[in-house]
Amino acid sequence: MTRDRHTTRMAFSVETDKQPNVIAVQGAIEQRGVATRAIGEVLTEAENTGAETNILDLAELALPPYNPDQLASEEIDSVVRQISRADALVLATSIQHDSYSAQLKNAMDYCSSKDFDDKPVGLIGVTEGRGPALALEHLRTVCTTINALVLPMQVSISADWGHDQLSMDSVNALRALGRQVVDEAFH
Repeated sequence: MTRDRHTTRMAFSVETDKQPNVIAVQGAIEQRGVATRAIGEVLTEAENTGAETNILDLAELALPPYNPDQLASEEIDSVVRQISRADALVLATSIQHDSYSAQLKNAMDYCSSKDFDDKPVGLIGVTEGRGPALALEHLRTVCTTINALVLPMQVSISADWGHDQLSMDSVNALRALGRQVVDEAFH
């Protein structure tokens, strides 16, 4: 099947009668404005390609540090349910000590590998200064270990503090990521 926009949209509306559900997990603690704009570009393109989308913003939740002996809460159950029910995920993170954010790690720890099994995952890293390559490689390794299908394309954004603008190159890359996530959701 050719993977252009029209074919993809047709595949979901006629062949499967279901739109893919793409969830973006906002795990960026620093550079939140840039990460939020980046997620917006990805999800807008995913919607234009025929997906239903939603954002799971970890900064809006009060997830306790992961403890396997702790009883689940409504917020924990909601995070796990949203990730589990997604057909594809986009994980956005700021960079902490050349790794992805503790908030994103914590949320992922509450999930089992079954919640990520064979699920397409797109990665976005946002940082000031040095690029987020090491952090995204770390996140890629973790996602691969839990059986996610991490897309080869990832988007790295080096931003200036206080500026939420994205370069046109970043916008184009984010839109391409949005299309790829949807394309992979049912393949």
